[in-house]
Amino acid sequence: MIFEHLGEFDLEEIRKLISIKNFRILDFGCGTGIWSQKNLNNKNIKKLTLYDKNKELIKILKKKYNQKKVKINF
Repeated sequence: MIFEHLGEFDLEEIRKLISIKNFRILDFGCGTGIWSQKNLNNKNIKKLTLYDKNKELIKILKKKYNQKKVKINF
């Protein structure tokens, strides 16, 4: 399983399924986010875009993911 609801995303499981070295990931309906710093520091993730319709999450997500490779769209 790649990830469970409210669980941690397992990039290594994805890499076993496909042979992409430069991931650009869209997390649609991200909530408060499930991405660990371990995965964000992985050099194969080039960009992570988080999207959720709940505008109140913007401040939480911006504090949690203050890296250049993470973009938060609402």
